[in-house]
Amino acid sequence: MTAPTTGTHTLRGVSLSRRLLGTTFLSPHLFAAVLLIGLIAQVYRGDSWDDFGFVVTVIALGVYGIGFGTFLIVTAVANPPAVIDLDADMVRIGPAAIPFADVNEAFLAHFALRGRDELYLRFGGHKRRHATVVLRARRGALSESDRVVLAAMVERSGIRLPAPQADPYDPKGTFRSLDQQGFVTREQVLDAVLHTPAAGDIRRA
Repeated sequence: MTAPTTGTHTLRGVSLSRRLLGTTFLSPHLFAAVLLIGLIAQVYRGDSWDDFGFVVTVIALGVYGIGFGTFLIVTAVANPPAVIDLDADMVRIGPAAIPFADVNEAFLAHFALRGRDELYLRFGGHKRRHATVVLRARRGALSESDRVVLAAMVERSGIRLPAPQADPYDPKGTFRSLDQQGFVTREQVLDAVLHTPAAGDIRRA
């Protein structure tokens, strides 16, 4: 497919259900659920259920419900799809308009869990808005036309590995590579977008 040079293109975003699945094991609501189960186990003694245990459990459920509801809302609205404007050399992520040259970091995440083998790309400007797209999944991955548009943006971007941070507790720089863990170069992003592997992670230098 010929790479477009003009026009505005909206990339397919990550669905709410996939974002929730991808963050289930990293988000605070799982910890809250574990605490809630522990609380119920503490207040429920045999066949007896005293008033104190009932009230505390209701309060815990209410707090958990509010917290999880807030999490759902934030997850739904805080991850808008990226809109690539090839005429203006801009990528729009929600209200933020970022010049291609200022899109300077990208992060590849590989999820392999319970039969899922998915590859995600997150890109944006350092300390600015980021967008996430799905490179490989059973459903919801970028279309071929989206990939060509994204590749056109990446070619004009400033994506690079972040500079390692000086650490006074690591004067020899033994662990500086951890600052770049997960991040990829522009060339690696292009290869991952246009030639996504059928399984597994990409090869990183």
